[in-house]
Amino acid sequence: MNDMLPIKSELKVDLTDSANSVVNNVLGESTKQLGHSGGTLLNFFNNTVLLPLQIYNLSVNFKLEEYKTNLETRLKLIPLDKQVEPKINVIGPTLEALKYNMNEEELKKMFTNLLVNSCNSDYSNRVLPAYVEIIKQISEEDAKFLYQIKYYDFSMPLIITQIKFGNSAGANEHCRIIPLSHELVLYPEKIILENLERLKIINIYEDKYIEKNDLYESCFEMIKEAFYKSNISNKLPEHTYTYKKATICFTDFGKNFIYICLS
Repeated sequence: MNDMLPIKSELKVDLTDSANSVVNNVLGESTKQLGHSGGTLLNFFNNTVLLPLQIYNLSVNFKLEEYKTNLETRLKLIPLDKQVEPKINVIGPTLEALKYNMNEEELKKMFTNLLVNSCNSDYSNRVLPAYVEIIKQISEEDAKFLYQIKYYDFSMPLIITQIKFGNSAGANEHCRIIPLSHELVLYPEKIILENLERLKIINIYEDKYIEKNDLYESCFEMIKEAFYKSNISNKLPEHTYTYKKATICFTDFGKNFIYICLS
């Protein structure tokens, strides 16, 4: 046996009705204590918010301890006069989702931001229960992409490269490219953009483009050169490699999601 093999973590979940009942009862009682018995936010999270994770038997204790430490550090940064009781319709669903995502670092950060901001009066009114469902429906790749573009709250150029074969009327889409600058160019999978658009976080306008933006042309020329140097282009029949200018931007709903869950 190789002693140097990495430790594999396994999430063991007890989904019995009795366990769910205990979680619901404890959450309800402890929320009352927080509001009426002078309980602190740290006590609330240690004894109540993290209790469901223990009930559901997370086998990787170091992951839980690491998460507790991070959460406590974040909570201590909230001024006492800003601390508010978190909404149960945010806390409950967030915990339910969090126990399945302890190994998904980007999603875990989003859930943590949601929890912490729901306890801060400066942000709590902008915390929407719908955001829990949004995070549940995105992948780690979606989340990483959002972290890359989260500071671009204005319209971003989107290049859709296309391949037209011979004299055919239509063209086949090749890839989608977002040139944020001459130095930073993103190549997101189409499915990532479609999912984020489906969730109303971004809008994609394939019939609109940003005027007087030289990133379209310069980036396409770079991509075109790379394409014709690749083995792919050599294996294709007679074709023309072209592109379409488009635009991508955050919705107002998406901007608030970024503000609460990614900041």
